[in-house]
Amino acid sequence: MNASEVTEQVNRIKRRPNLLVWYTADEPDGTSDPLYATLKSSNVIQTLDGGDGMGGAGYHPVSLVLNCENYFFAEYTSGTDIVMQDAYMIGNNVTYSTQWGTVCTKDSGDCGFEDISTRMDEFRTRLIINGWERTKAVWTVPQGFGNDT
Repeated sequence: MNASEVTEQVNRIKRRPNLLVWYTADEPDGTSDPLYATLKSSNVIQTLDGGDGMGGAGYHPVSLVLNCENYFFAEYTSGTDIVMQDAYMIGNNVTYSTQWGTVCTKDSGDCGFEDISTRMDEFRTRLIINGWERTKAVWTVPQGFGNDT
């Protein structure tokens, strides 16, 4: 959310041969980051990384990870080339959050998701609905947890 810090970080590593993607946000929908933040960061990154100076396509794609199923999906993903879903299902209780002491349902809670492939399909469908099926991709970040983390 800080353009000067993003600029400094991009300029520091943009020429590294092992750079795969830019990562602008980790679950911005879970922490309710400003809806414009990912697009703003993406524009800065693309301008600095081989872009046209107007926020055009950069050399490396821009990515982010979303946690929620559909919480301002279009707004957060407008500033990304790759949208990843953060379904916690490996070694995780998906019905009760031991960390937060709350019950989780399909509509609320932060416990994870039982079926990664379904979440991937839902994200892909949202890209199609928004007309982004040819400009954005869906990746996954399956995570394993133990104890309370």
